[in-house]
Parts: sequence; structure tokens; C-alpha cells
Amino acid sequence: MEWARDKFQKLFTQKPQSAVKILDDGTNVGTVSQQDITALKEGLKLLKKRPTNFMDCVEFARVKFEKLFNHAPK
Repeated sequence: MEWARDKFQKLFTQKPQSAVKILDDGTNVGTVSQQDITALKEGLKLLKKRPTNFMDCVEFARVKFEKLFNHAPK
């Protein structure tokens, strides 16, 4: 159960916060630590593959479900 909570926090808290920081800071991003750099990379990755409409959201959810609950357990 701990892994599910960790996945949820990363997917719906940490990565979106990183993406918002990138959008807010724009080109004025001043990274301080390796953790900041990692967070920015995750935020950029999320922004690049973000769903743009409802069907994209459904597809994203389905792919995540298949990966976590079908392919990984097999």
C-alpha cells in the first residue's frame, strides 16, 4: 500500500508542483541543488506529455493502470 501512496504523491503532487514552478518562474529559474534540478526535469517531462483533452486523460489513466496493475505484476 505504501508504493501506491508514493506513486499518487509523485503523480498528483510533486510533479504538478514542479510544472507549476516552471510555468511561474519561466526563464528566471535559479536551481540550487540536485533535488531542484530533478524536480525541474520531472516538471518539464510532465508538461511535455500532459493531456490536452478528455480523451488524452482517459488514455493516460489507462496506460498507467495497465503498467502498474497488469504488466508489472505479470
